[in-house]
Amino acid sequence: MRNRIKRLDYIAANQLLANPNNPRRHPGKQREALRGSLETLGYYDAVIMNERTGYLIDGHARVEEQLTLDETALIPVLVVDMTEAEENQALLTHDYITQMAIYDQDTLNDLLQQTEAYDDRIADLLRDMGGMVSVPEPKSITEDEPEQCPTCGQMIRG
Repeated sequence: MRNRIKRLDYIAANQLLANPNNPRRHPGKQREALRGSLETLGYYDAVIMNERTGYLIDGHARVEEQLTLDETALIPVLVVDMTEAEENQALLTHDYITQMAIYDQDTLNDLLQQTEAYDDRIADLLRDMGGMVSVPEPKSITEDEPEQCPTCGQMIRG
């Protein structure tokens, strides 16, 4: 298998380009859950950008959310190298393949019982998944918790 990943960068949200061919739309309920996740956990996955075209392949909603808060904030970006045709295939299949997964109900139930949500929006999502969850005092990533970019050494916020 070919490795298409060139590097991990940190790029300002306002420098990332939405892909005009992206067929996915993000309804309000998903956006609320995403906001809750970003506010409590921060970034734990990089968006994906094609170096050749400069367009995003994955992570449009995360970038859009960041733009509403701080358009110059740095976002972790996995930079890949693909032709336009390969980029289109990735746009069509990346999330769809993930959606094909099925949950082992016993493992899901166990995990739901062990999980506390630190945000009402995430609690709602977990309840939709079938879990009864507790919502302790919110814990959020603050600007007082900068991290150092492993690539450039610049201090970044969560």
